[in-house]
Amino acid sequence: MPGFLQGYYNLVLEVSQLRILERRTSALLALTQECSAVRDTKSLWSSILASLSPFEYDFPLVAIYSITQNAGLATCALEGTLGVTGSDSTLPQNFRLADMDNELADYVRQATEAAQPVVLTARDGNMPSFLQITTQGRGFQDIINEVALFALKPDTHDLSVGFLLVGSYIHSLRALGEYHPQLHVPRRPHYSPFVMRSIH
Repeated sequence: MPGFLQGYYNLVLEVSQLRILERRTSALLALTQECSAVRDTKSLWSSILASLSPFEYDFPLVAIYSITQNAGLATCALEGTLGVTGSDSTLPQNFRLADMDNELADYVRQATEAAQPVVLTARDGNMPSFLQITTQGRGFQDIINEVALFALKPDTHDLSVGFLLVGSYIHSLRALGEYHPQLHVPRRPHYSPFVMRSIH
């Protein structure tokens, strides 16, 4: 009958993927802005950590390693982390890139040579146990079961100056391995000459 409400229709939409995409796009933009003023590699590490710090549920684990060349040998050194502290972290502090017995070194070589991210998951069985870290004071403070490694390269040559390791929880957010857009910071007078790969 007129004027009598007999039912109500409400369209339910799944927007989780859209919201995650929005947050990770924001992280990508923040990363670009932070790194646009970088003039040297030392400043790059703190800029990356500062830009990813607000996005604790998308990037609950972040680790930055520098790669230095000395007499033809490349050495990786941990420069900073989010989600773990140095005393409680199982991440190696230093290692040689040519070390064939080091699992992390092997994956870093793969990321550098292939010029694309390397994704490791506990589900697939290719993620080393020392990377399955319980985050502290960040994200859901749960065990990381997926990581992605990204080589950081200047756009002037092919040698990597470092690499970025980010970790997440497969069960809670969209998997890191589902998308790998590239972030290119152009070489201009007011920009950093770095090509980095990030995720959103």
